[in-house]
Amino acid sequence: LTAIGKKDCTLVAKLLNNLEVKQNAKAIFTAPNLRCRKTAQIINKPIKLPIVEDALLNEFDKKSESWLDCQNRIIAFIENALKTYHQDDMVICVTSGVNVAGFICKAFNIPASDKNAFVGVPSCSPLIYEIN
Repeated sequence: LTAIGKKDCTLVAKLLNNLEVKQNAKAIFTAPNLRCRKTAQIINKPIKLPIVEDALLNEFDKKSESWLDCQNRIIAFIENALKTYHQDDMVICVTSGVNVAGFICKAFNIPASDKNAFVGVPSCSPLIYEIN
């Protein structure tokens, strides 16, 4: 992580610690790559949750998967989490920014498609939404 990335993670950790995360959060899921694991460790310092690595959160690699496959992979991750946790539970996900497209598709019932926008987000951007 860069110095800016570490600072961003520390700010997100403070934000999560100030929210009702401690009451409802059950785990932090992270992609297995080093950058995501380090991010998860930093944001977890104040809330002390189990950290779970999940390959479904891996970065998009256009050499090994299509954009459609990437979105479907993230949607599969969300569906697995929904089967594991209760409606009021919260999980925190650490993944590369482009994978946010899959979260958006699931949250707004948008079918995965190669025509969906390639979404990018700034470093360590917390996104919090509910899926009912």
